[in-house]
Amino acid sequence: PHSYEPGKVYTVKGLATTTSGFGVQVGSFQQLDNAVGVCKNLVGKEIHQVYILVEKIKDSKTFCVVAGTFKKRKEAEAFVTSLREQGFSDGFVKKYNN
Repeated sequence: PHSYEPGKVYTVKGLATTTSGFGVQVGSFQQLDNAVGVCKNLVGKEIHQVYILVEKIKDSKTFCVVAGTFKKRKEAEAFVTSLREQGFSDGFVKKYNN
């Protein structure tokens, strides 16, 4: 199993990666399995730029599912709208900071 360290970004397969610009966070979870499930759901809808961003909140890890990489915030905001149309209603723009 991969370690999923806070402050890092991982692919759906658990490989550390680097991202820049903006993405759309579609959910955050205490359980890695739940985050992976949402990632697979996104990939099933032909959204292939899907990442798990690990944050440390108090003493536990939170696994944020973030889709897309955009240079401009406006592009990410447009993607939020298209995700809503596909049933991911909680999406919001998040800046990658790794």
